[in-house]
Amino acid sequence: MAKVFTNSLIAQKNNMNNRQPWLVAAEISVPGGTEYIVNNNEALEWSGQSYSPFWFNFGTIPGRSTGELPEVAVTVFNTVEMAEYVGENDGLMGYGVIVNLIYATKSGSVWSIAESSTDYPLRHSFVIIDCRPERDRISFVLGTPNYLRRSCPAGLYHKDWCDFVFQGDYCWMRDYTAIGIANTCNNTYTNCSAHYNDQSRPGSGIGFGGQPNIGKGSYVYR
Repeated sequence: MAKVFTNSLIAQKNNMNNRQPWLVAAEISVPGGTEYIVNNNEALEWSGQSYSPFWFNFGTIPGRSTGELPEVAVTVFNTVEMAEYVGENDGLMGYGVIVNLIYATKSGSVWSIAESSTDYPLRHSFVIIDCRPERDRISFVLGTPNYLRRSCPAGLYHKDWCDFVFQGDYCWMRDYTAIGIANTCNNTYTNCSAHYNDQSRPGSGIGFGGQPNIGKGSYVYR
């Protein structure tokens, strides 16, 4: 369902003599939390959330009617810290970005938004689909996830592969430590069986996370 512009936003958009800025406030999902930034030289307060000033150049959101997935470019200033952070986190590929195109007003030294709503009409959701570090800048490409590239069904029953994390919540070895063999696992039935024999554990099975009895082939869809 298309979002409807409020009358105040329409009036500000059409006001040719308005000196108040239109800003881009972004919410970026990053490892460990969410970063709130705005392309302004001062902090921005909106709905109880503070957006930190940060230089970035936001491209044009394309309007297409031929079926292509929309993409928009974002360029940020490159510093040593920024390059290291992006490099350590795989270019932030796949992380979510929410972009708000906002009309701002200023009262004293605090910027505020004329429209404050959870159903803000100029709110767009993207994911980072490309990252291109350069000498003086880092260029990101925002787009939408292409669900045709995902496996369907979502998972498989594997014959000789355990999906559990070794000594994780679902692994039977979570409360044990290897005695005579290395305390590691390569997720195969053979290695799981070796750990079971190493513990000399009685019982009806080793708790392997795969499905060794599925028959022919190495996997089946689920």
